[in-house]
Amino acid sequence: MKRIVNFEILSFSLISEGSVVNGNLSTDHNVRINGQISGGVESNGIVIIGQTGKVKGDITCKTLTVEGYVRGNINTIGEVRLKSLACVFGTITCKRLYVDQGAVCSCQSFEGEPIK
Repeated sequence: MKRIVNFEILSFSLISEGSVVNGNLSTDHNVRINGQISGGVESNGIVIIGQTGKVKGDITCKTLTVEGYVRGNINTIGEVRLKSLACVFGTITCKRLYVDQGAVCSCQSFEGEPIK
């Protein structure tokens, strides 16, 4: 059986390690953050905060995976995954929250519809 992969869905914009963004990031696409952002992140797609990634600001997106550091409010229409090295401080509003053993989460979490 031939498997068809839609690479447009799998493509990500990258804020690479060592990059620093001061201000808000807004995109219609998926984004992976391995650098630092001091400001909000808004995406109509998937957001991944890599192990070296740091976001100091609110995040609004479809789904979020955190392997790094977030200080701010998180609002998704889907799921939030906090991997074992994640460190999150703020309020999380999502449909589903998954927290791996070892993740640091000092926050309130709410399941349900996102805040608009």
